Amino acid sequence: MYRKITGLLIAGIISVLLITGCSSKEDGNVSNADTTQKEAAQETAPLPSEAKIGIFYVPGEGEFTESFVKKVQGYLLSAGVPESGITAKSGSMEEISGIESELIGSGCSALIAGNIDEKTAPAIADRAAEAGIPILFFGTDPGEQETQRWEKNGIRAAYVGSSFTEAAARRADVLEAMGLEKIDENEDEMIGLVVLGSGGDKPGDIVTSDTIRLLKERGFDITQFDEPGSAQDEEEAPEESAEEGETSEEGASAETAEESEENAEETASEDKRAAARDRMIEYMDEYGREIEVVMCSDDELALGVLDAVTEEKRKVGHDVVILGFDCGVDSLREVAAGRIVSTFYDNFLEQSGKGSELLLAMIRGDSVDTRSIVEFVSVTVDNAQEILDISLSVQEDTEEGEDTEDTEDTEESENSEDTEE
Repeated sequence: MYRKITGLLIAGIISVLLITGCSSKEDGNVSNADTTQKEAAQETAPLPSEAKIGIFYVPGEGEFTESFVKKVQGYLLSAGVPESGITAKSGSMEEISGIESELIGSGCSALIAGNIDEKTAPAIADRAAEAGIPILFFGTDPGEQETQRWEKNGIRAAYVGSSFTEAAARRADVLEAMGLEKIDENEDEMIGLVVLGSGGDKPGDIVTSDTIRLLKERGFDITQFDEPGSAQDEEEAPEESAEEGETSEEGASAETAEESEENAEETASEDKRAAARDRMIEYMDEYGREIEVVMCSDDELALGVLDAVTEEKRKVGHDVVILGFDCGVDSLREVAAGRIVSTFYDNFLEQSGKGSELLLAMIRGDSVDTRSIVEFVSVTVDNAQEILDISLSVQEDTEEGEDTEDTEDTEESENSEDTEE
C-alpha cells in the first residue's frame, strides 16, 4: 500500500516539478512584501536542476518531522534538484529566525519551515516575503488568523498540517464508544485521569487538552489527578531558601544540557520511556485503582506507562486505558495487540506530497490555498496492523536509501583515490 501511495505521489510531484522552477530574491521591506513577491514570481525561474531549497525546522517529538523532511527531500531529488541544492537545518525556536536569515542569504529560491509556533510564524513569513521567495510551513499550526493574513496581503506562504481539533474529537469518540461502564473500574461514576505530557504547546498536549474539554461537553465527569507528592512539595517549599533553589535549578539545567549533548537520539528515547514508567509508578503508588485513563502527548510516554502498568499487574486496555499520540513502530505493535487503546498517525506521506505541490505552485507564481488540512488517522486495534505495515515499509525504504547513499559515497571516494594515484 505504501509503495502504491508513494509511486502516485512521486509521479504527480515530478510532473509538476519538471515544468517549474524557483524565483529569485529582490530587496525590499515587509510593507512591500506583496509587490516584491509578485515581481519575483513573474521573473524567469531556474530549472529544477538549478533550484535551491532551504528547509529549516524545530525538531518535533515522535517520528513525523524527520519523516516529512526526508520524504520532501526525496521528491525534490527525484525531480532533478541536485543534493547540493537542498539544505536542511534544525534548531531551537530561539535559533530558527537566524537559520532562516542564513538560508535566505545563501540564495535559496524557496523555503520550507517546520514546527514554528504562532508567535514566531508572522516574522518568519514576513522575512521570506521581504526576500521575494515563497515559504511552506508544516507541523505546528501557525493559526488561522496568520494564514488569513497571508491571503489578505498576498504573501506567498502556505501551511500544510493536521487538525488538532479533529484528532481530539476522534480520541473522545474512542472513549465514548467504550462507554463509562467499561472505563469506570471503581464504579464512582467518574473517569480517573492521569495526563503525561510536556505541559506546553506540543501537538499531543493540545490534543489532550481539547479531548478533556470535549469529554466534559459530552457529559463525562473527570477527575484529573495532580502530580504525585505535589501537596507535600507545596508544604515543604517554604523551608527551602531561594538561594538553594536557584543553585539546584542551575545545576539541574547544566546537567540536562550536558546529557542532551552526549546522548544519542535512541538513548534519549529510551530515557523518556523509562522516565514515563517511573512517573506512572509514582501515580499508581499514590492514587492506586482510582486511575482509569492515561492520556499521553506522545507514544514514547505511552510505552513507558504501559511498562509501569504491566509491572504493577494492572490489566492494560481494561482497568487502565492508555491513549497515545504520534505513533511509531513499537507503539503500533502494542495498539495492534490491544495494550494501547488508541494513538494517531500523522500522515506525513500525504502531507509531504501536498506540501511539495503547494511550494512548487507558489514558485511558479500560482495562487494557492494558504491553509491545507490533512486529517490525523485515528489508530485503534481495528487498523493498527495496516498502519504498522506502512510504517515498516517506510522504515525499510529509508534504510535502503541510506545504504545506497553510503555505497555511492564509498565508490566516489575510491574513484577519487584511483584518479589521484
